[in-house]
Order: sequence, then structure tokens, then C-alpha cells
Amino acid sequence: MKAVTSPSATTNSTSTKKRRWCALFLVAVPVIAGLSLLKEPAEMYGIQAPASQKSMPDLNTASPGEVFQPVATAAIVALVPNGIFNVAQLCVALQTLQFLPDANKMTSADVVVFHDGLTPMKQNFLREECLSSRRKIIFPRLEYSFSNFFPDGFDPVTETPNWQRRTKWGYHQMIRFWITYIWKHSLWQQSRYKTIMRLDADACWHNSTPPSHLPSLPNSNTGDNMVVYHANRVAGEVSFVAKGFLQFVQDYVAKHNISVQNPRLYERIIESCPGKCPTFYNNFEVSRISFMNRSDVKAFHWAMTEEEPFGVFRYRWGDALARYAVMSLFAQPQQVFGGGTSVPKGYSHPLGNRSHW
Repeated sequence: MKAVTSPSATTNSTSTKKRRWCALFLVAVPVIAGLSLLKEPAEMYGIQAPASQKSMPDLNTASPGEVFQPVATAAIVALVPNGIFNVAQLCVALQTLQFLPDANKMTSADVVVFHDGLTPMKQNFLREECLSSRRKIIFPRLEYSFSNFFPDGFDPVTETPNWQRRTKWGYHQMIRFWITYIWKHSLWQQSRYKTIMRLDADACWHNSTPPSHLPSLPNSNTGDNMVVYHANRVAGEVSFVAKGFLQFVQDYVAKHNISVQNPRLYERIIESCPGKCPTFYNNFEVSRISFMNRSDVKAFHWAMTEEEPFGVFRYRWGDALARYAVMSLFAQPQQVFGGGTSVPKGYSHPLGNRSHW
């Protein structure tokens, strides 16, 4: 007698298969795609670059009118290291953007890839081989170098991180970018983008009907009802990389006489830290640029990354911690969308972070 499968079991099985497909896709395809990038241009081997490559426009020095002419007001934003595998992995993530609701619209969101010296060959590869919709892609360069730009008063030579990956401070600099320096980039003053959706290179979208508002925010209400942040699921940060964060937040609130806007979220910080500080798992997020550039929000970000106790560098305070704290202090409950126990429909982050920072 044939067993009867319940609808919920079928749904769970389908979801699991899609996550497995994403994981396989994100492992196998970058390996294959990376082979096409093994032939780096002249600067690595002393070989002269082909004329077609040399004639490509410099997207980082052209005037704003020549480069940044968005039709859409939403941007999909990534930060990519220069390594071949990272570029190939981002290529896969970009290909899955075809499943977002805006993929074939005239106003589909642009893709903005921040980088620190991505070669023209790699930029062209991402532009020509990896986008499967109407989207434009631009490559603004970071306005500082990860390798030699640190907060005043912090000595990267004598200090030792309590956590690191490939380079001593690379991962910390990536966090610093997502907390503070993404919002300071001149791109946002040169263009009419209003919201950004984050795209990690090791994430993907699949054909499971993602929320219809993506990659924008869910409504256009104004004033106190305007949604400023679409959160991923709530997660937690272990005490090892949240050392001193609770004290920092409490001291900041007292020092600046902050009127907490979301007491429920703030209470969770007080109750849960330092054991497992609450976070928004922000490998996916949609943010309103004007909110992140408010003076009070910018001041908090600056204190996290640029001032004592330099918690991002000394203790690896993450941007996920920052997002949860900012929403608790500065955003009213109705201004935060999502933040439950599950990821947005159609989204997968199956591999964890594999960035070579």
C-alpha cells in the first residue's frame, strides 16, 4: 500500500531540496566559472592586456553623470574581495536574482558591487556572464583601503584580534564597511537610490515566490509609519564575539540620553547579552538609506567602529549586532518589517560565510 505524504512533509522536502541545490550550485559553479578567470591581466604576470580590455571605461573615475544613471530607486549591493573564487561565487548569486519579482521590469534594481581593486577583466566577467535580467551593474571602488585605514587611536600592528580568517584584520574591515562606511560612500549622494538590498556572495534566491516588494521595502508610507528596515530572521551572537557589547550599548544610551524607540527589542538585548546577544541575521536585509544616514544612527555606527573600545576590531562585534541594536534604539516597531524565526521565502544562505577576508 502506497504511503500518503502530508502536504507539510512535501513542502519541507521541497524546501530542503532547494537548499541542497543552492549549496551544490554555489560550490560547483564557482569552481568551473573560476577557471575562466585564471588568466589574469597584465599586472599579475607582466603580459600586456588586450586592446579590448584596455579600452573599457574606468567605472571608478568617470563623472557621476556618466556612470550613475539609475532608473530604479532600489539597489542590490554586494561587497566582493578580489579573489577568483569570490568573484565566481558572486556570479552564481547574481544569476539567482532572476527569481526576484522585479527581474524583468524596466525599473529592475541595479546591482552595485563595492570592491577594492577588482580588475577590469573580473568586472567584465560579472557584467557579461552573470546577470540574466535587465539589471545594470556598476562597480564603485571603496573610498579607503582595507589594508591601511584604521580608526584613530587603534594600532593594528600591536593589537591582536580574538578572531580572524585569511588576513589579520580583513574580516573586521568587512564588518566596519557594512556598519559605517557603506553609508558614507559618495555614491548615495550622486544617485537617487533610496533603498539597498544586501547580497552576500554565498547566498542565493530560488523560484519560491519571494516577497513581492523585493528588492525594495514593503510600502511607501511616510513619517513614523515608513518602513526603514526589512530584517532577516532573529539569531544570536555568542559571548566570545560580543564581549563588552551590552555595556557599550547601555553606556551609549545613558551618555547620549537616548529615548529607546523599540523597548521590546532593547529588553531582549538586556536579557540575552552577553550569553547570546540577539542579532538580525543580516546576510539578507533591505535598508532605507535616509534612515541609515540620520545623524543619530550615524553617530552610533561611528562609536561602534571608530571609537574606544574598538569592539569591532578587538572583539569582532558584527554588523548583525549593530543592526539589531540600531533598530531597538532608533526605529519604532512599525518601521521594522520581518525579524521573525524564518528567512524570507525563496532565500537561501546554505554555506555560511566563505568570503576570503
